[in-house]
Amino acid sequence: MSNPLRRDFRPTLDGLRLEDRVVLSTTSAASAVAGNPPSLVVTSQSAGVTLHQITKAFNAFQTKYTRAVQKAISGLANGQTNASLVSSLQAYVTLEGNVLQNQLSTASKRIPFGYTFLYQPPSGAITGQQSYVPASQRIETQVNALISAMTSSSITTVQQASSQSVIQIISQTYNNVRAAGKLYIQSSINNNNFTVIGWQSPA
Repeated sequence: MSNPLRRDFRPTLDGLRLEDRVVLSTTSAASAVAGNPPSLVVTSQSAGVTLHQITKAFNAFQTKYTRAVQKAISGLANGQTNASLVSSLQAYVTLEGNVLQNQLSTASKRIPFGYTFLYQPPSGAITGQQSYVPASQRIETQVNALISAMTSSSITTVQQASSQSVIQIISQTYNNVRAAGKLYIQSSINNNNFTVIGWQSPA
């Protein structure tokens, strides 16, 4: 089965270094240039790596699922039942979905308060940074919905599990998660929660 999702994945790699890290600083130098009060200072590489890691995690998830489906198709041709193959596929989705959640959780932590205000569902009063990414767009919530859709009891055959609609769900979730990351970063910049030196929001 081909991997149509790859056409949608366009990670920004130029200048990114995984060793670049968030610089937590209360010095006023960077903010003073913009005439704003002091804020946390983040390298553009770190912010960019967050988005790149989102892309990388979804690409890995899609690739593994494609291989699992191909194996299921072969099993069907060799006399295995749809019921057993779909059960195995969905158990695999749950397992790899947990891996995806862990990778996205790690990615969110590269930017200040990203785990709390981008990855986790909101709790308490929805004000300030808590309000930038709506509850339905939080990363954990979106990936949970993806896993639920891919392990739905309505999927009873390998053909359904390998259908274009399943691929589209993965692709749309990726696009929405990446958009949530961009929204959180840009909203935090606009409200001076942190400064990203040299930041240009990627397409």
